[in-house]
Amino acid sequence: MFYFSGEEYNLLASQAWVEAHPELKDNIVAVINVDCVGIEPLYIEYLPQNAWLKSVLENEARDLGIEIQCEIPDYSNFIHPLIGGDHEIFWENNIPAVILCIRMTKTSIN
Repeated sequence: MFYFSGEEYNLLASQAWVEAHPELKDNIVAVINVDCVGIEPLYIEYLPQNAWLKSVLENEARDLGIEIQCEIPDYSNFIHPLIGGDHEIFWENNIPAVILCIRMTKTSIN
């Protein structure tokens, strides 16, 4: 299990870690990017091939009484690497990953 902390510009640290550890790729069960949590509902963004991981988090949230929403992202407006999260580097390298965060809307920032 690895933990990373802090913000970064252009996702350089995530990309550097993936590139520096290609031998670990097949041993990574899942990457869970926990970002800006603290209010409900929590938001899980995942890729269809990682639906099993979304299901695990849904079940745990339900057992804990935490409200969540899940979504497969729409990448029609995807602008990488200037916009995005650390989990996307893992997606690009076929490593199972999800992001657990709050949904940034006008009401969530006010």
